[in-house]
Amino acid sequence: MHSFGFIIILDSTLDCPRRIKPRALLSDFIPFQALCALTNMTTPRVLPPDIIHEILVRVPDLATLADAVRLSKAFHNVFQDHSKLITHAVLRNVIGFALPQAKRLAQYLLQLADDPRPLKLPAEEAFQSIHGDLSKGNISRMKRDADIVHVLEKYYSVRYKDRKSPTCVLEPSESLKFHRAMYRYWLCFKILEEEGFWWKMDEDSDDEDGDEEEEEERMEKLVHDGFLEFLKGMPTQELLELLEIRAFLEEMRTWVTSARRRSPEFYVPIPVQCPVDPADIGVNLGVTNTTPFMSSYVPWLQEDPIRKAARELLQARKVPDQQLLERNPGIIIGSPHGAEDSCSRCNVTCGNALLGKTNMFLLSGIIGIHEKMRLLPGRLPRTNTETKSLAAHIMNDESPVPDEILVYEMMNMDDADAGEHWSKDGWYCVACLKELFRQRLMLWWREAKQKAGAPVHADCWYGYNCRTMIHREQHAAKLNHLCVPMRGDAPTEHEAGPS
Repeated sequence: MHSFGFIIILDSTLDCPRRIKPRALLSDFIPFQALCALTNMTTPRVLPPDIIHEILVRVPDLATLADAVRLSKAFHNVFQDHSKLITHAVLRNVIGFALPQAKRLAQYLLQLADDPRPLKLPAEEAFQSIHGDLSKGNISRMKRDADIVHVLEKYYSVRYKDRKSPTCVLEPSESLKFHRAMYRYWLCFKILEEEGFWWKMDEDSDDEDGDEEEEEERMEKLVHDGFLEFLKGMPTQELLELLEIRAFLEEMRTWVTSARRRSPEFYVPIPVQCPVDPADIGVNLGVTNTTPFMSSYVPWLQEDPIRKAARELLQARKVPDQQLLERNPGIIIGSPHGAEDSCSRCNVTCGNALLGKTNMFLLSGIIGIHEKMRLLPGRLPRTNTETKSLAAHIMNDESPVPDEILVYEMMNMDDADAGEHWSKDGWYCVACLKELFRQRLMLWWREAKQKAGAPVHADCWYGYNCRTMIHREQHAAKLNHLCVPMRGDAPTEHEAGPS
């Protein structure tokens, strides 16, 4: 039996439920199962069908609805009389504010086996009604999609709405914009992935072998023209929302790629112009220890055709180019919290780009393991012996060191450098956090090795500026290079690290 999370207040004077705010005090509530029991009582206070209907359409999820219908005969009878309407209402509670767009995406995925052409897909208006495929399989698909969208929304909220809130705090109007644009871009991506516009190639083919480059240009044009037709009915504001969500997904792809990497070695990232699969991003964000992130994309595309078509439509509507080229979370977010907040160290105003207790986990994708190694002093970044073992320690599968722990342990080393104080309660810009790594990562790693029982070696005279450690692993392993040079190259201000 599922635990009931749906609760409602009873008005003792009216003998009926009245609407309540989600954040009301728990003392005002009675459990949902108590209401179910109440409807089975043989007393004059049995709830009338219209009240039961109002209760059922406010159930938060389908599992709770199923339990309620099984538990109470009165609930069961009302559900049988209005099953499609109630199921649709609860599905809206589960999916969120953009149910028509979610249903349209699910419908396209359902029709793929028969016809991948998007022009055969009904317009969004057709999905406003309670009719349509509400089969168990289709509902499960929409629920999985909604879980991904909600994960993405949480990251958008902490990044652009309120960095201090660990949960999503988007206003209903902001959430609608986010969900609507996300489902629309996701549908466009699936059309692209499933070659939804390729059918024209078959219709126009003359069965002659053409030049491969010409064939690709022809496919690009078909896709571009197809998306122009598919998107042209969208209002300007909603096209701008689509571009903002696409830019956010691109940002998150870069973030996930950096956060999930385990090797300190340089890598070539996925080209930023490639289309982004929301499912890839959402799944990777929901899994803590995954293999290096890989995203679906079409290699021969020079630019995301979804973005290209949306921009062309907006340019035709005289939207300034500057507005199309820059990130603009203001298209989705109306009033971000803490927009004028400044860094605790350098006092530069950075707003929600600041990192602190509630959002320090974001640092793993901003300063990835490769970037962390580059912040070591002197020639240490070029020394495989140290960088690989340090990366393996931080990214260990069984006991990784989260960035929030790493940062706060380095902050606690107040004697590491004269006069520099860092606070766990502070909010810091990325530039200052990089400076923290420059100052203290080497010392933190030396102490971590000692705590783990590593043998203590004599310091190399040339310390972190030693040239020999780069090409002679035996020398690198024999002596300690996590120290300030005593001979040779004097450390520069940029290179100087803790002794």
